[in-house]
Amino acid sequence: MKPFKALRNRFLHYHLVHVGKCGGETIIKILCRKRLKYTTYHSGTADRDIHDAIVRQGTRDVFLIPLRDPCSRFISAFEWDLYSKVLTRPEKKAQNGAWQRIFNMFRTANDVAEALSDTDPKRREMAELALHASKLHMQMDLGWYLPPALARRLPPDRTHLLRTQHLDTDLPAFLEALGLRSSGPVPWTKSDYKRFIPPARLTSALSGLARENLARAKSDTMETLDILQQVIAPA
Repeated sequence: MKPFKALRNRFLHYHLVHVGKCGGETIIKILCRKRLKYTTYHSGTADRDIHDAIVRQGTRDVFLIPLRDPCSRFISAFEWDLYSKVLTRPEKKAQNGAWQRIFNMFRTANDVAEALSDTDPKRREMAELALHASKLHMQMDLGWYLPPALARRLPPDRTHLLRTQHLDTDLPAFLEALGLRSSGPVPWTKSDYKRFIPPARLTSALSGLARENLARAKSDTMETLDILQQVIAPA
């Protein structure tokens, strides 16, 4: 490790855009392990908070963006929402009428995505609610945190892309760029929550119709993904 790089890293502030179901907990473990100063932005007011951080950025601010295939992330988001909001905490489902209606109407992630073009207006509107106004992980994807206009304001030289499916290589490369050594394997925080979900409610892959519908409904996410991949190389 180069001493001047290590010293410089202590003065940098890392901003992690913690998009749910993209390996954020694994990234946080690495940041803690290396004792780096960081702020994580996750749900709640995170969309406004990361906007302010990017707009007011200084030369010591570094941005970490986890990337995952939007369709794979959507499946994980639905299933995590189902598990965490309904199966383990039924009182939350009962208290939130919108969540109750969403999970009563749709059995799987594929059902939600296909319903975006359903001829039944009730199913179509409920699917749109799930994706755009539910305050679930299904709503809060990459485009929710980073709309295209905001993504364009990220500094290419101070932004690192960390691909969920390649964290085993991207995280060590990120540390190496900082002049830090990767100590041991990447600490994956895989959850076994899916074993608690009835098999009939799991989705292995979205249908062609579901993928097309999701791409249209989440156009901001698709555009932001293109911007990041064109302007910023993975860590």
